[in-house]
Amino acid sequence: MNFYRPTWVEIDLNAFIHNFLVIKKKLHPVRNSVELTEETKSSGKEIKGSDISNGVKILAVVKADAYGHGAIPLVRKFLQYGGDYLGVSSIEEGIILRRAGIPIPILILGSIYPYETFPQIFEYNLTPTVASLPVIEELNRLAKNYQSVSGRLPVHLKIDTGMGRIGISPSLVSGLVKKIFNSNLILEGIYSHLASAALDLEYTSLQIDILKKIKDELDKEGVIVPYYHIANSAAFLRHPESWEYFNLVRLGLLLYGLLPYKDARKDIEVKPVLSLKTKIVFLKKVPAGRKISYGGTFVTKRESWIATLPIGYADGYSRFLSNPCPSSPGDFGRRGGEVLVKGNRVPVIGRVTMDMIMVDLTDLISAGIPIEVGEEVVLIGEQGRGRITVEELAEKIGTISYEIVCGLSKRLPRVYRE
Repeated sequence: MNFYRPTWVEIDLNAFIHNFLVIKKKLHPVRNSVELTEETKSSGKEIKGSDISNGVKILAVVKADAYGHGAIPLVRKFLQYGGDYLGVSSIEEGIILRRAGIPIPILILGSIYPYETFPQIFEYNLTPTVASLPVIEELNRLAKNYQSVSGRLPVHLKIDTGMGRIGISPSLVSGLVKKIFNSNLILEGIYSHLASAALDLEYTSLQIDILKKIKDELDKEGVIVPYYHIANSAAFLRHPESWEYFNLVRLGLLLYGLLPYKDARKDIEVKPVLSLKTKIVFLKKVPAGRKISYGGTFVTKRESWIATLPIGYADGYSRFLSNPCPSSPGDFGRRGGEVLVKGNRVPVIGRVTMDMIMVDLTDLISAGIPIEVGEEVVLIGEQGRGRITVEELAEKIGTISYEIVCGLSKRLPRVYRE
């Protein structure tokens, strides 16, 4: 690795595929016989979805550059192991994947706007979400002039079952379905989004029931829609009815080895895909009473060995991991971040700065553990017997795991391991 700065995000592609196959096995425990063996990994053989599927497909949510993991390398692995469908947030994200040669269907999960961007949906063979009559009418108008691979543009109709965001009222479904069927569009899917699948089981069940009712009513009318979907990672584990009754699951967190709720590991054995690493670039001994970093909020109580690491809040390492930690403006009190050095936890000290942090190595060096400039340090991930998870960092700073991984900036190179 030849970096101008020795700080990087490491992505374990084997962990990603492990998670994908574990999920597949949970979807179809009887028919799934594909294992991630050494022979499978080395053969380079593409595994077809039919080899490991039994009706319910997986849509891999790769928006926000695959939650900061890097979409294109992961999607290529997803394809190799039988991936069916992709979900992105915007037309732009879909175009990036198409330009990288990704051929499988791509659903735009976000709202499509402005209308001037609609021609690119056709040009790049993307599948938009529709949730209003004006959008349907504009796509229908354009569809007369564009020819997609299937001859007509596939769309997914989004229903608001309780999220309060994008989506039409359930009472309007019948009318819009008829409008789409009498247009140049193909109604490929109907779906909704769960508001609190990890926490509010009753509310989640109500949302699922609304989509079930819509499906039942359309089935009775003889309306055939290829896909119905509502399950996210939390619902996939806690609400089997969210996918057993339908035929597509939209998964993000679990594919990346992140947990949708605290005790999720007892429900599925996924492996974290992402690690965050750096190296010591400066090491020195300072006397007792020395103030460390901006504001002098940390003062050494003894002669101390302080290491400087080339990572800061501009890289996505939160200022709330300072030690003492600013739990609110002007309030420094909570214990901040820790990192792993030779498998041991050591504390971040002083405020996290834009490009650097300081850590206290006094206990390790006093114990006779040799540490030098260039020593590898783990901020997220495993080292020896030590482990720091994304979920731990999120809990420390009062946020969610999504924000931690999506916040890792572009100036951190992504290194892919197999």
